[in-house]
Amino acid sequence: MKRKINWLKHALDFLTVGISIFVGFQLNTYSEVSKQKKTLNNHREYVIEETLINQEKLKEAQNSVLESLKTLDALKSKIQQKEDINIIYHLTLKLMDDSGFFNIQTIAYKTLANSDISILKFDERKDIVSLYGNYDATDIVQNKALDGFNQYFNYLKANIQIYTFVTPKREVFETQKFSNILGEYRYLLKKKEKKYIDCQQRITQFLEKHQKRSR
Repeated sequence: MKRKINWLKHALDFLTVGISIFVGFQLNTYSEVSKQKKTLNNHREYVIEETLINQEKLKEAQNSVLESLKTLDALKSKIQQKEDINIIYHLTLKLMDDSGFFNIQTIAYKTLANSDISILKFDERKDIVSLYGNYDATDIVQNKALDGFNQYFNYLKANIQIYTFVTPKREVFETQKFSNILGEYRYLLKKKEKKYIDCQQRITQFLEKHQKRSR
């Protein structure tokens, strides 16, 4: 006698297995989406924190550049007016300490780039890449200004006793070569000042647009 097949029971068992697989898949998908969302928010927070740090560092560098320009202009004026050599010498040494340098932090960006930057929305990804590209451009400009400082320093090193603080002869500061070096250094500092202002504006715009999103 043939055994009667309980098709309803088989159908229910099949349906139960199907539902279990579907639920398991949905839970796994939810888990992955939740994990990706958490990772995305972490990256956003790190980039914002890094941007805030860079904003403060840039402010300090901007102040230093302004001080350098003030010192350089005072030095040129004192040389032209043939002021006391000790005042000129003091300004010469002061200019060696003033020039700011923006030490750009990029750890958060590199971490994001090494994971998967494509998880960000297009506009957010574009803005982050653009901001850090601006940092690169800023770095190029400030390194050119550093070349100007090196010319200045090398001239002084070759013509005065920097580390003994012996007052040099006035003629050292009145040469055409020194005048040219000061002129070029001032030009490079002004370019750096302008680029710092541009970079600060880009940072402000980025934070205004994306800081709330990271919270």
